[in-house]
Amino acid sequence: MMRQRLKRWINTVLRPVGVQLVAAQEDERQALVDLLHRQGIMRVIDVGANKGQFAGQLLDKGYSGTICCIEPLQDAHEALSMRFEGHRQVRVLDRTAVGAEDGSVTMNVAGNSVSSSARGMLPSHEDAAPRSAYIAQQDVPLARLDTLFDGDMRDTILLKIDTQGLESEVLEGAKAFLPNCKAVLIEMSAVPLYDGQELWDALHKRLSDAGFILWNLMPDFRDPRTGQLLQFDGLYLRD
Repeated sequence: MMRQRLKRWINTVLRPVGVQLVAAQEDERQALVDLLHRQGIMRVIDVGANKGQFAGQLLDKGYSGTICCIEPLQDAHEALSMRFEGHRQVRVLDRTAVGAEDGSVTMNVAGNSVSSSARGMLPSHEDAAPRSAYIAQQDVPLARLDTLFDGDMRDTILLKIDTQGLESEVLEGAKAFLPNCKAVLIEMSAVPLYDGQELWDALHKRLSDAGFILWNLMPDFRDPRTGQLLQFDGLYLRD
């Protein structure tokens, strides 16, 4: 009972920034680490690492492989680099966004950092999480995964994509890289949250056509006013 009250209190505090605790999240992360070990997946590419939350969760659950973190925002990248400075399992690449081409892109910086995107934010997102509204812009380098990992392919990779509406562009720029992945963990939207983004069904088709099967779904972001699920993580394994 005390644990449930604590969870409700934490969710009340976090609701304005669009974050909610999911009761089974800890179990889901442990299950993911166990799956990675069973599948022999000893390398994780974390696209949209922010300040290293996902990498930290994997390490806390005993992941024994290596993690390569990619993050475009200046403040988040600095925090990410400091967090894992000298860490034997974690490598932080130079600051860059990931997309369908090489060049540069303007990132919209969200008030909560994690909702930042190169796409415009729709009212469906901002109304559900007012503190996610954009507060600044940053011009950052842009690179394809095919460019970042050219000649550095191994068939033991989990590709994690958390790019706030740019998931399709990341996959588009990974045509040579994706066949070397055994698993993909990708954030998917059930309703449009960013201007022009591909929704879950289109992303599901992309991954199915690339030879992956849906393995697990994990709720991520709900509208606190209605309870409607807005975003979730989809875990895909190579068939």
